[in-house]
Amino acid sequence: MKKIEHMLIIVCTLLIASLALHYGWPRLADVLVDADWLNRNAARHITSLMTGVMKLMVPVAIAIWMHREAKRDGAAPWVWVLLALVYQFLAPLLYYALKVHQAMIADRNTETAAS
Repeated sequence: MKKIEHMLIIVCTLLIASLALHYGWPRLADVLVDADWLNRNAARHITSLMTGVMKLMVPVAIAIWMHREAKRDGAAPWVWVLLALVYQFLAPLLYYALKVHQAMIADRNTETAAS
């Protein structure tokens, strides 16, 4: 269960970071305008660009992590990378749910073979 707890911590951290960036960057535009550093349009363009970059980085980070995990466990890494890029936070949950299910089936088979 230690792997699942580790995965949940990483996924929750990435989710919180994604939400903070989603709601935080537009507020930064207001701060930049209020400080007279930029005009409103320039500040909104900069913060929109930064929001897009950060929203792209979260799925890429999840995909890289999924590639490493799948490769280490002998699964098809590129399938999990594609799932991570499309479904982001659901891909690691699905991956570990499948691993837990496979472990339960293996335990059941060893118990059946032993008896």
